Amino acid sequence: MTPLVASLLTSPIGVGHYLVVGAFLFTAGAVCMATKRNLLGVLMGVELVLTGANINFVAIGSPYLSETA
Repeated sequence: MTPLVASLLTSPIGVGHYLVVGAFLFTAGAVCMATKRNLLGVLMGVELVLTGANINFVAIGSPYLSETA
C-alpha cells in the first residue's frame, strides 16, 4: 500500500468530507427533480435535496468535527 493511500485511509473525517457528501446529495436531488416527470421521481428528488441540506446543517453545527481535515 502506498503512503498516499495509507494517509487517505487513516486521516480523520472532518467537516469538509461531510460537506462534499451533502453537496453531492443536494445536487443529485436537484437534477432528479428537474428531469423526472412522474410524482414519485420528483418526491425522491425532494428527499435527496432535504437529506443533503440536513447533512450540511449537522456538519456545520457539530462541535465534534475538526475543521482542519
